[in-house]
Amino acid sequence: MRFKPNYAATKEAIIDSRNIYNCIMLPLVYTKIRDLDYEVLCSKEPITFSKMKKMKFKKLAKNKPFGKELFDCAWFHVTGTCDVNIDEAYLAFDINGEALLVDKNGAPVKGFTNKSSVFDRALGEPGKTYYPLKGLVEDNKIDLYFDCGYNDLFGNIQNDGKVEYISLVKKDFVMEKICYDFDFLLKLLKIMEFKNNYFDTLYNGVIAIRDLFWFDVKDKEEKALKIISDLFSVKTKNIEKLPTFYGVGHAHLDLAWLWPIRESKRKIVRTMTNVYYLIEKYNNFHYVISQPQQIEWLKEQSPLMFEKLKSYEKSGRIELVGGAFVEFDTNVSGEEQLARQMLYGQKYYLENFGHYVNNLWLPDTFGYNGNLPQLIKQGGMKYFMTIKTARNRFNDFPYHHFIWEGIDKSKVIAHIPPEGTYNSEASPKSIYDAMSHVSKSEMKYDSLMIYGIGDGGGGPGEEHVEKLHRLNGTLGLNKVESNKSVDSYFVNLEKHKESLPIYKGEIYLENHCGTYTSQSLNKQYDRYISEKIKRLEYILSAKGINRFEDEINELYRRVLLLEFHDILPGSSIKRVYEESKIEYENIDKKLNQIFKKAIKTYCCDYKPGYYLYNHLSYKANKLIKYNDSYYLYNLNPNSWTNDYKEYSNKEIYNSNIINTNLFEIKFNQLGYIDEIIYKKTNKNILLNNGNKLIVLRDHGDAWTFKENYRNQDEVLMKLTEREIYKYDNLYEVISKYSFKESTVVETIIIDDSNLIRFKHEVDWHNVGYMLKSNFDLSIKTNKAVCDIQFGKINRSRKNDTLVHKAQYEICAQQYVDINDKKVGVALINKAKNGYYVKDNNLELTLLRSTNYPCKEGDYGHHTYVYALYIHDGDDNKAKVDKVAYIFNSDFVMSSKEIMLKNPLILNNELIEYSCYKKKYKDDGLIVRLYERNGKNVKLDLTNTSLKNKHLTLVNFLEEPLSEQIDGDILEFKPFEVKTIWIY
Repeated sequence: MRFKPNYAATKEAIIDSRNIYNCIMLPLVYTKIRDLDYEVLCSKEPITFSKMKKMKFKKLAKNKPFGKELFDCAWFHVTGTCDVNIDEAYLAFDINGEALLVDKNGAPVKGFTNKSSVFDRALGEPGKTYYPLKGLVEDNKIDLYFDCGYNDLFGNIQNDGKVEYISLVKKDFVMEKICYDFDFLLKLLKIMEFKNNYFDTLYNGVIAIRDLFWFDVKDKEEKALKIISDLFSVKTKNIEKLPTFYGVGHAHLDLAWLWPIRESKRKIVRTMTNVYYLIEKYNNFHYVISQPQQIEWLKEQSPLMFEKLKSYEKSGRIELVGGAFVEFDTNVSGEEQLARQMLYGQKYYLENFGHYVNNLWLPDTFGYNGNLPQLIKQGGMKYFMTIKTARNRFNDFPYHHFIWEGIDKSKVIAHIPPEGTYNSEASPKSIYDAMSHVSKSEMKYDSLMIYGIGDGGGGPGEEHVEKLHRLNGTLGLNKVESNKSVDSYFVNLEKHKESLPIYKGEIYLENHCGTYTSQSLNKQYDRYISEKIKRLEYILSAKGINRFEDEINELYRRVLLLEFHDILPGSSIKRVYEESKIEYENIDKKLNQIFKKAIKTYCCDYKPGYYLYNHLSYKANKLIKYNDSYYLYNLNPNSWTNDYKEYSNKEIYNSNIINTNLFEIKFNQLGYIDEIIYKKTNKNILLNNGNKLIVLRDHGDAWTFKENYRNQDEVLMKLTEREIYKYDNLYEVISKYSFKESTVVETIIIDDSNLIRFKHEVDWHNVGYMLKSNFDLSIKTNKAVCDIQFGKINRSRKNDTLVHKAQYEICAQQYVDINDKKVGVALINKAKNGYYVKDNNLELTLLRSTNYPCKEGDYGHHTYVYALYIHDGDDNKAKVDKVAYIFNSDFVMSSKEIMLKNPLILNNELIEYSCYKKKYKDDGLIVRLYERNGKNVKLDLTNTSLKNKHLTLVNFLEEPLSEQIDGDILEFKPFEVKTIWIY
């Protein structure tokens, strides 16, 4: 008769069992034969195989690190004798760093990851340290080369970078199977409840196996296998009533994060060697890969591996997912950049694999703008997968299987795997965790289980696949399909389309709101370069120049890489941003070179008398300071001008009150704005002060600052000096502020327009603080109008629900507008995307100086601008979007007026364009138009430059749609994007 243990006894038995597994059973799998000899060749950057073969190696003293600094590189040369059965001979290799074994010709063979790597052990073990020597040994001689990195999986130096072991070992395949089985059963027992019908059977079986090895029972392996066979024969009852999981192997690889881009290029090769190894070992292993950028890196480094990838993809063993060029940030990236992610991603798949993909794959990004469904559809996709909503800090996202409807009414089928990770262990706990999040109404829907070691790459190990095969509807567990595709999963989910709930609008991530601001300079470069490419493409199209297409495509891909979801948001290490700055500067130089080839009289730097070209389809103005004067240009749409109004009579102004045609603005002794009297209403738009430079302690990291940050006393930067100058009817207020070791020199420009401009020259030297500009408004309204890509959304200014309260920092593209339909105020940014809009506040986050992952983030010198636009009526009536677009635009400059034969003329201010460019690798031009105010709009083509042209509606992939233009009127639904092929 067996004991019926209580909770304490069961817990003790499980602990004992785990100890027996670790200390007695697992060591029996690999038996060390001998240590192998090795020598090392170290370098700062990678050395090619051919170059390495000509260089001299050195012996590495025992217990000495093989590198000096994080991300150093090294080649290891390993030699020795193999005198055991070659089928049982394995290499054990762990140098407390990442490594790639290559063959005698330098071709990649297998990736290795040190066991000590930082990783959440609840999701599995990251180590990959064993590999069979069969096929690598000649005449019993071991002679191997490894290309190594002085870093672990997550960009750390572990155990001082000392070699852990490089050995010849012998493998016991029977013990390997027993260990996989026992580990699986023990993990299931640990999470199974006492009252579970399968508990007694499982408990007694596990204890019986444990004791066989604890007491070294005769024929223990044979007896253990019998018990194991009996346990796995116990099938789950009524399994047809439970959801099925589709297990797909994956290695979420951050293209930069806690390591530089250079190391990601090496990680993809290591990862794919691991994948190929599993494909060749397991017949039903199915792997999915995203991000064409990383596939291109694989192609560059190993054409043979790329060809192998194509072969496996064609046979269905590897599946391409995610139609974007990289897994991008959806909050801060510009609208046209999101369209190009789809274009370049899908075209890469088509050109290299012969087909597009039907899903957008964004497992790890920091929120989802409300127009993303339309962009997915326009990108030739209809399905969407993400994970990140599982990281919400306050409210659980309500669905895992749903239809996501965007602000334009576009709909896609969306899935959020309920386990809440893209690094699943593929274990019993994976099933339990997933099922704990599945509601009763969702029990009829199957789910994905995305398993493998990720973030730093590496991918699934043998243990993942082994555990997955044991998840076969045993002992109460759900059925898991291990060889089905993501595509087949979504096709199956689509069959339930009519019963799927609908979620409308933005999916706000209640986490990581600091990424709207972190790494300020990087975000500025992105917006500057993106807008500059738009101008260049316009000019080339207008001049009919096609010869730079390949160069621009390559430059665009380089920009899109830098919009990866851990680069642009600011959540990478310092080296990433040092290198991205250099990359942006190089891109800028290349753009200038193309400009100068297209326009011989093109000018990079302003001088009075130069011509400015307005590439926008509406009037614009540009205020430029040159030497000690201001020059105001009023620009007609699609035309050049060198006419300007000069403000040059500079004189000191000795009053704290500035009067213009529209405003009376009063400054207080602290330097901030006390009142802004809008003369049309004779009311102060401020409740209290405006443009207060508030410093707050920031205890967060680059991703997040918590909701309690406003519980502290605000500290205002201290005014140390102020001068006000008057240039005719333009005023320049120059104030110097300080906080500890940091300073801000602020220039406020006030003229007779509705726009008050702010420019900051900042030297920031205090880590652990954020800087904000706050306007305390008197306008009463419960909503804030927020600009997003290709449209806008409303967000609440109240804290009346947990959902609204969780949105204590929000993201906007170019502006946030607060209006009561009579009067309004827009705070316009130029690459400052984080806002606080609760109660009476309209506040822009300017800097966040955090210390992780980047040391001294936003430290040093910054120059940036923003503006306050005060207007009548609501945001539509005031054309806030146009004002923001103009503020964010620079204009092409030339010493002479240049004729343009194909300017884009729309003659309709309700329609905006995001690109005017050559069609991708084809004849003709592409113009992308959209409605951004939420209205039904008709564009009369006879009143545009498109009149009498051959026009075809296409999607973001520039392929014709079934819907085509009928007549001379092009109708736009609210927030609709239309792309037109002109030829």
